[in-house]
Amino acid sequence: MPRGVSRLHPPPPEAHRAPSSTGGQPCIPPPSPRAAPSTPKRKARPAVTSTPKRKAHPAAADEDGPPSCQPARRRSPAEAHVLRYYERFRGCSSLATAAKAASDAEVCASLRRLFDGLGERVSLAECKQLRAFLVAYGVSRTFAGLSKEADCLLPVVAHLQATKANRGRPCDVVRDVEALADACVVAGFHRNVSFASKCWCMLGNPVPMFSSEAVAYLKHKGHNLSRSPPRYDEFYRAWYTEYEKEREQYVVAAAKHNAHSCESTFEVSKLEAQLGAEWFAMRGFDNKLLVEGGPLRSSK
Repeated sequence: MPRGVSRLHPPPPEAHRAPSSTGGQPCIPPPSPRAAPSTPKRKARPAVTSTPKRKAHPAAADEDGPPSCQPARRRSPAEAHVLRYYERFRGCSSLATAAKAASDAEVCASLRRLFDGLGERVSLAECKQLRAFLVAYGVSRTFAGLSKEADCLLPVVAHLQATKANRGRPCDVVRDVEALADACVVAGFHRNVSFASKCWCMLGNPVPMFSSEAVAYLKHKGHNLSRSPPRYDEFYRAWYTEYEKEREQYVVAAAKHNAHSCESTFEVSKLEAQLGAEWFAMRGFDNKLLVEGGPLRSSK
């Protein structure tokens, strides 16, 4: 037996050996390349969804700032009418902004300056100031033939001056409005009750504003205002009859928002405080009559 050959492990038969391309040596197949280790895919993160914020409790909202600065919420009709007038007074209503009209606060302040500055003698400058009030408050159109010189308003300004001189007597709303309307006739105009009521109202007096919309509303409520135009004393009684039914709601709403606004200047807030909640409550009710009485007027 040749050396180096084990009896226990004979060599494999030649037939089982693959021919070699290099001189008959067995061909050992090359090792198979290792597959590159696959990188495990990252799991997609679930989409982060924002947790809806809880709505603030109404009681908590009242502590975050003035009521007029808080987000809109459901309000009573009385509060909605009061807030609409506050917007007009502060000059932040959409209509006033679009038309670039003077706010009621500006109108009120200018008229009070005119009234407080009236002396013993009436000047043309004071007539021009009154004419500016008529234009700013939209009642100049009811003064047919109002001249640009404004000297025709001398009897009206003279009446205001005389009324200021007699301010020591008790205030009588109906008497003052009727007398100012009569002064318009003396000046050569119609008996303008609408202007007279608005003038005394803007001076800070508790005066219901006379308007055709308000008359239509009061007639719809069954009040006998058959004259055309109705006398102011009749209008006054009918207005207060309806106002007293809702007065408490309007006063509460007006007191809640009085002198509390993010958009008001210090001067406007001071003027609101001087006029008081009752005055703004009456203006809110005027707004109700204006809104609801308009369609009633046009339907006739």
